[in-house]
Parts: sequence; C-alpha cells; structure tokens
Amino acid sequence: MTQSDISRRNILFGAAAVAAAGGQALARPQKRKVATPRKLAGIDRSEERLLVGADGQRFLIQIAYPHAVEPDLPLMIRGRKPVPIYVLDGWDNFATVVGLVRMMQWGGSVPPCLVVGIGYADPVAAEKGSRRRYDLTPTPNGPDTKIRYGGSAPFRSFLRQQVKPLIEREFTVDVARSTLVGHSLGGLFALETALREPSLFPNVLALSPSLWFDNHLVLGQLNAALKAGAPFPRIVALAGDREQQITRGDYNMTRNVEIFGEHVAAAGRAADIFAGVLEDTTHHTIQGQGTTFGLRKLLDPTPPSLRSGCVKAA
Repeated sequence: MTQSDISRRNILFGAAAVAAAGGQALARPQKRKVATPRKLAGIDRSEERLLVGADGQRFLIQIAYPHAVEPDLPLMIRGRKPVPIYVLDGWDNFATVVGLVRMMQWGGSVPPCLVVGIGYADPVAAEKGSRRRYDLTPTPNGPDTKIRYGGSAPFRSFLRQQVKPLIEREFTVDVARSTLVGHSLGGLFALETALREPSLFPNVLALSPSLWFDNHLVLGQLNAALKAGAPFPRIVALAGDREQQITRGDYNMTRNVEIFGEHVAAAGRAADIFAGVLEDTTHHTIQGQGTTFGLRKLLDPTPPSLRSGCVKAA
C-alpha cells in the first residue's frame, strides 16, 4: 500500500465517520496522523551476531569495522591488520569505544581496529536477573546475598571458545594484539583474566576496576602473582581521583589502583603494566579520557607521557 493509498483511505473513513455522526458538513474531515515506523539508530559500518552460552544465555555481539585508509590523511597507520578490541558491557560501552577509536585512527594514534561489543541479547531481562554481576565476578562472595555472583570462569570460557574464534575466523585481524576493555566490574573481570589466562588477551585495559570485590581478593592475587614473577599481558589500569566521593568509602576505588601500581613497581614490572589515576575524574566520567589514554598506551606507536591527559602515575 502506498502513502497516497493511505491518505485516500483516511479521507474516506473520515468522511464516513462524519456522516454517521449526524450528517455534518464533509468539506473539512478531521485529519488522522499516519504512524511512521520507527527505526533504531545504528552505527555505520557495523553488524550484529547472536551467540548462545553454555547455559543458554543469549549474547549480542556487535562488530564495528575500522575506517578505510584515506589517501589525504597521511597520519593514518598503513599496512596493518585491524586490532580486535573486545569491549565488555557492550550495550553501554560499544558505541563510545567505536567513536573514539575511529577518531584516533584518523590521527594515527591507533592502527585500524575492529571493535567487538559483548552484551546481552535482552539487556532488560539480564539486568533484572543480575546476570552482569554473575558473569563479571570471580566468587559467590558478593555484597548482596540475594544476588548470584561468581560466574567469571564460564564467561571467560565463552569468550575463549565462542567470541574470539568467531572474530578470528571471519575477520582478518592482528590476533597478537587482541585487546580486552572493561569498566567497573568489567575492569575487575579484565584484570582477573590477565591473572588467570595471560595469553588470552595480549592487551588489557581496566577502567575503574572493582578491586574491592570479595575483600580485595583479585588485588591480593595480583600482588602474589607479581611477587612470584608470573607472566602477565600488557596492562593499563586507571581510576579517577574523585571515585571515592561517590562510592562507598570501603570500596577504595582510587586507592586500590594506586596499591596495584605500588605492587607493579615493587616487582619491577612497570615496563608492561601501568596503573594510573586521572585527575578530576569520577567513575562515570572516566570512559572518554581513560579509553583514549589507555588504548594509546597499549597500541600507539608513540605512546603518551605520564602527564598526557592529566594522568598521575599510581
């Protein structure tokens, strides 16, 4: 049916309604609005896939392609395979990372990147079921006894067995520079993954990591592994200096990253692991500055100095 057909039907039905109402004049029929189907806004040059975890949980995998190299932008890095960047909490963070990475690629701050968002097919249902707090935490010992925690091991298996093979099978990517990005509980998961499976993601960016979880369990395990000389991927861990103003005092969001940095320095591992604090930054404003600084540290041929972006070394 065409738009003109719909308009004619509206006029005819409007006229019939007026006539049925008592023979009022038909010269000015009441107009009826035609509903226009709404289409969700999307990201150009991207696609989506659906994967199902071992327990039946449905995940939405969002994939955004890098810019093509443009001849009139000489700063763009050439001759490189795209770096796959795996972004946790995809429904919140995917679009942010895509926009930043594409802008950074234009300026030569990062090579071309294939951004992969990992989220839930039904985020509303997942939130009601506290699925995120299950997938991203290492033990059942969370702060709320009514919520299930402790599913990081099976979620990591899902990334290893399904998500990474999908990307590496269907796209030409630089596997050796694969990067995992996580924020908050996602940052905790990213650091735990660096500890448990250091070869799974050669680069790890943890923003505002929830190292307070289970009485600072992962922070203590990271320290023990550093003292033992255990292998680690390249890591950037960042927190905002104002995080503790808006979170529970015993969470110690900023101080935990500083402590991690002290452990790194004591172990002589600062060449591969960086822990820093962003000035005038909270848990909810760290994404832009933290993502750009962190990815430059990990992927930029000329990585930023300590003072770049008002960063304080922890």
